[in-house]
Amino acid sequence: MIHSLRLGYLTLATDRLENMVDFYTKVIGLSITSVEKDGSTYLSTGIDHHNLILQPSSEEKGLVNYGLQIENKHSLTELTEQLKEMGISAQLVKKPSVGIEEYIVVKDNEGKPVHLFQHMHTHTHNKGMTGIGVNPNKLGHLAQWVKDPQQTVDFYENALDFRVSDWLKDFFVFMRCNQDHHSLNFIKTDGDKSSNRLHHFAFELRDWGHMKDALDFLGKHKTPVIWGPLRHGIGHNLAAYIPDPDGNMVELFTELDIMNEELGYFEPKAWHKEYPQKPKVWTDEALATSPWGIKPPHGMLE
Repeated sequence: MIHSLRLGYLTLATDRLENMVDFYTKVIGLSITSVEKDGSTYLSTGIDHHNLILQPSSEEKGLVNYGLQIENKHSLTELTEQLKEMGISAQLVKKPSVGIEEYIVVKDNEGKPVHLFQHMHTHTHNKGMTGIGVNPNKLGHLAQWVKDPQQTVDFYENALDFRVSDWLKDFFVFMRCNQDHHSLNFIKTDGDKSSNRLHHFAFELRDWGHMKDALDFLGKHKTPVIWGPLRHGIGHNLAAYIPDPDGNMVELFTELDIMNEELGYFEPKAWHKEYPQKPKVWTDEALATSPWGIKPPHGMLE
């Protein structure tokens, strides 16, 4: 089994590259670390060389792939063979992009490419936060539409050492690979949404004050809040959801539950309704979505 450490980056295809770059630099506050000949633009929240890649495309839009940083106790060559022995399609790629010297490309149970890397270059041009726009701490998590959440859970548990934090009934699962409540989420779809798969992705903010300042900034720059601010039941994070120029949903969050693996429960908080708060299946959809009673917009959970 390969031990995953965190969500490192994701790639979005867009036919509005200039607008998307403007949004993620001037509004979200990411910094550009590299621009390739084809226009592909690498952006960082701070220390990493990149956390978001914007890739020009006249056809495909939305999520292209994403990268997970994995433990480096064994070489990627050894891990590639290990994955193949498990019956998983795996290919070692040398110098695949700027910022990363090599990674393994695997396809999950539904065929989505996932890049497994051990090392990423640091962002040397402008270390630290930009101080521009929303200015998030880090890329936090990625949520995707899938046809079979349980099969997806089996893949990520058995191949990449993810653990289930919570389920919403049997259609929405939250998975962690570190102390954060979730790094990957999977939500069931019976339609064609899984062809793109992107439900939303999220940037972490420092605290509630940062959230307030970010929403004030977004209001001044005519970026609407589609859902929130609210507190989720699952994960208990404060959250607000906004669209980017392509309509991709971006979550801004803070106060996400932290798991104490040794004790088997999440660090206690005043807003928890159970003590201790342990991983479980939530059956009350309204409570799981938002104890504050702020209902999701149409299409967010279906």
